[in-house]
Amino acid sequence: MLEHKKIRSLDDYFADLNGRQSREVYFYRINGYTEKIGDFIKKYYDTARRAGVVIEGKIPNPDEKNLAYYSEIMGMDFQMNPAFIETALKKWLPRMNSFQRKASAHERSAKTECGRFDL
Repeated sequence: MLEHKKIRSLDDYFADLNGRQSREVYFYRINGYTEKIGDFIKKYYDTARRAGVVIEGKIPNPDEKNLAYYSEIMGMDFQMNPAFIETALKKWLPRMNSFQRKASAHERSAKTECGRFDL
């Protein structure tokens, strides 16, 4: 299981999960700006572009077809708990493996339990 931990330096974000001191994840909200924070944001953005997803611009509100699809696949009984999210992800994103589903489900729950953290 992953654990929410406090970072020791901004570079902690870029360490592979297996290279960290424990199976730890980080959730932070940047509250302020310095040159060091600017460099971190640039590096984070570049890393996300190369290895993840960056959404630029606005995401439109769902239309009737989007809502109908969501309702058909996910149902309308959403619960903010890891078990529900893990089951829902299996239906919604069937290509995710069980490790990815479990990690994502617990990450979503940890975010709501941990709240806001500032640097």
